Amino acid sequence: LATKTAALKQMAQVLESSRRLAEAEDALRQVAEMAPTQRDVIQHLVSLRQRQCRWPVLQPVAGLDRAALLRRIAPLSIACLSDDPAMQLAVAHAHLREDHGWPDRFRTGADFAHRIAERPARRLRVAYLSSDLRDHAVGSLMAGMFALHDRDAIEVFAYYCGIAQEDATKARIRASVEHWRDIAALDDDAAEALILADGIDILVDVNGHTRGARTRLLLRRPAPVIVNWLGYPGSMGSPVHHYIIADPHIVPPGAERFYSEKVLRLACYQPNDRARPTGTDLAPSRADHGLPEDATVFCSFNGSQKITPAVFAR
Repeated sequence: LATKTAALKQMAQVLESSRRLAEAEDALRQVAEMAPTQRDVIQHLVSLRQRQCRWPVLQPVAGLDRAALLRRIAPLSIACLSDDPAMQLAVAHAHLREDHGWPDRFRTGADFAHRIAERPARRLRVAYLSSDLRDHAVGSLMAGMFALHDRDAIEVFAYYCGIAQEDATKARIRASVEHWRDIAALDDDAAEALILADGIDILVDVNGHTRGARTRLLLRRPAPVIVNWLGYPGSMGSPVHHYIIADPHIVPPGAERFYSEKVLRLACYQPNDRARPTGTDLAPSRADHGLPEDATVFCSFNGSQKITPAVFAR
């Protein structure tokens, strides 16, 4: 049974990478029917249905009804499926507890007392941990931000945990920080040791509950202050993320109780690259795409998993 389920999971991964999503879903459904306790299978199965806009997304499988599926769903999937903040918080917390597990011990402020004592003699060390500091939506938003730090007060680190491929955005970000650390090939022990050795004061988690995140590493609390920002604008449901950077739209006033983090608001939580190319010369013409000149064209540049029946009905 273990060999068959492992083979089917590998098949699903290959099929998904080839954009054969319906076949990948079928392979995972077979796994679920043989091993319904595997949370990652159910999570991926739901995600595949969302990406295909197969409604209802929570279709009973392997004896698991809608309530059982909700208890196993991934945080990113529930964020697309429901705008109930209490449900989102509950799912995030369960995901950390069930899929990542709590460490035997959480570091406390006392573990970083020496760091606090040395702080007045040096700059504040701020680090950004992300798999998306590259040609990616998040990387494109952040590309110009790193160079804007006050270098008299802040020493900027970047911990990159994404794919090895090089691109112009990645090169630009790497050149604009003082310390670039590629930790993609490091296990959690080695990555934790590196962050501790660097003496990071504030570690900004730019992934949150998205692909490529190093959540188990963060649960070790390798820095005295950990911040959730940008990549996942929902609560981590985490005992080690101390703050979330938001704005009045991301976290409306009065919604703080649905966040495990302390909510800190900017006027707008999202950075935008000042150097991004603009201008009508970059825009294709309607004729290039066979579109009429006198009609309204509706566009969505989101992943299809974000389209729900309610959104589509609009």
